[in-house]
Amino acid sequence: MRNSKEIMDIGRRSLILLSLSGLFLLLPQVVSAVLLMMMITQAAAKPHRKSSEGFVEETVPLRLDPSNLLPSIKMSSLANVSISPWTYNISRDDSMFPNVLSQAHCSLSGCVGSDKQEDRDLQSRPIMHQVLVLRRVKTEEEGHSYHYRLESKLISVGCTCVRPKVTIQQ
Repeated sequence: MRNSKEIMDIGRRSLILLSLSGLFLLLPQVVSAVLLMMMITQAAAKPHRKSSEGFVEETVPLRLDPSNLLPSIKMSSLANVSISPWTYNISRDDSMFPNVLSQAHCSLSGCVGSDKQEDRDLQSRPIMHQVLVLRRVKTEEEGHSYHYRLESKLISVGCTCVRPKVTIQQ
C-alpha cells in the first residue's frame, strides 16, 4: 500500500507531465483522482468498526486548543430589552466538551406591548439552535481509556414573539 507521500509524488509528476504536454483540460480530473487516492489511503489506515446501530464508526485524532476559542459575549442586555425577554439557565456536564452550555428560558408567556405590559395576544417562543458537542465515552478496553463521540444537541438561544396558532374546529 502506498503512503500519502508517495501519492503526492505521483500527483506532482502527473501535473508536470500534463503541463509539459499542454493537456490542461485534464488537470481538474487528475487532481481529483490524486486527492481521492489520498483520502482512500488515509481512510484505510484508520480503524473502522460497525456500531450496534449499523453505521461505521471511525476514530480520528483530535487536538483541542482552548486558546483558539472565541471569548463568549454577554447577551444579557439583548435578553432584557427584547419584547420577548429571556433568562439563561446554565448546565454543566463534565463528560462533554464544551462542558458548560447556556440555554435561554422565556421569561413571559406573552410579549411586552407598547405600554410595557405583557400582551397575551402574542406568545413568547424559544429560538432553537443545533450545536455540536463532544461526549467523553469510556472505551471497552481495560484501564482509564476514553474517546470522544460527536453529538448534536438542540438548545434554546433566545426567545421571539409570535402570533398564536389558531385552529378552527368544525
